[in-house]
Amino acid sequence: MFTKILTILLLMICFFSSSSFAFEQEIESNEFNLSIYLGKGRIETPLIDRGDLSVNIFPSITYYGDKFFIDGTTIGYSLLETDNLLIDVVGLLNEDGMFYHFDSNKNYTLANILGYNPGTVGNKFPDLSGFATIERDISYLGGISFTFMTDYFNTRVGYFHDVTNVHNGNELHLSISKGFNFEWFNASIELGQIEKSINLVNYYYQFTEAELHVFKRSGYTAESGTNRYYKVNVEVPISESFSLVAAVKHTLIGDEIRESILIDKGNFITSFIGLKYQY
Repeated sequence: MFTKILTILLLMICFFSSSSFAFEQEIESNEFNLSIYLGKGRIETPLIDRGDLSVNIFPSITYYGDKFFIDGTTIGYSLLETDNLLIDVVGLLNEDGMFYHFDSNKNYTLANILGYNPGTVGNKFPDLSGFATIERDISYLGGISFTFMTDYFNTRVGYFHDVTNVHNGNELHLSISKGFNFEWFNASIELGQIEKSINLVNYYYQFTEAELHVFKRSGYTAESGTNRYYKVNVEVPISESFSLVAAVKHTLIGDEIRESILIDKGNFITSFIGLKYQY
């Protein structure tokens, strides 16, 4: 039970980290900031026969020092900081592995996904126990990030490689964002894409031989793929410590990934609306 609760907290902190609610405002340096989010949060999963994740309360911790920073599950160290350019060494969680931990489905096999049971093959009773459970580990990525800042928008480019030896794959991130500060609320929009290497895609979306069992082949060959997304965030301060916040992120899964039998739909939505309390 403790492991499941810890996993859910990590998932929520990752998907709804304070960076999701970051606006063009001054950040207190050399201070830890704890925020509590209370409301309705939901992360859809694109995986077939896996449940979505819903939560009503979760924390977020941030720290920004002179060089070192923590933002939820993301950590980093600043190599260069100018008025127009940031260069950081960054570590972050990969989201693909998290989808396999949204629910407690311990009988997640290809046989169950396809509805394969003795009744589907007449009077023959195949050994369904031969299908290995489909399990994937969560991976952590590390790499370098470049942020180019202008008066109009910010552009971020980052390369991140698996540092946990889970799949030895990598991701290439590209995004453009813009923050807006108004008299009574703040908002931001972001457009981006994440290119996932063939090693990463193969590990998370290709069946192993044990999982295929009697089928031998799945008809899917993993290739590198690119997910694209847009994100909108709004924060309305109502006091020094409390704010109303809302965020939605819509991700379009790349064609190369969507062809996998493990993928049930071509897009998924991450959303939250509620109250934020900051210590």
